[in-house]
Amino acid sequence: MGRMEQGAEMRTYQRTFEQLLRKLAIPHCGIHTLRHTFATRALEIGMDVKTLAEILGHSDPTVTLKRYAHFMLEYKTEIMNKLGKMVFDKK
Repeated sequence: MGRMEQGAEMRTYQRTFEQLLRKLAIPHCGIHTLRHTFATRALEIGMDVKTLAEILGHSDPTVTLKRYAHFMLEYKTEIMNKLGKMVFDKK
């Protein structure tokens, strides 16, 4: 599929999404908000970055890592804190 076709297809998805929000009386949020939420939740449940990059259509997992690095750092800190509590609370 060519670049112009992809752009046209994306606009169609956006319009359909916006119509659905209006019909269901849901406050507006951009379609990319859903994409970002999906990617964040996928990482939270442990999806590997390479698979996520493929799903998101990123040509290289580095693109995905750069976009979601902030989340991954926060998540790692949270997990390390939980692990620390588990270890030190047993003493």
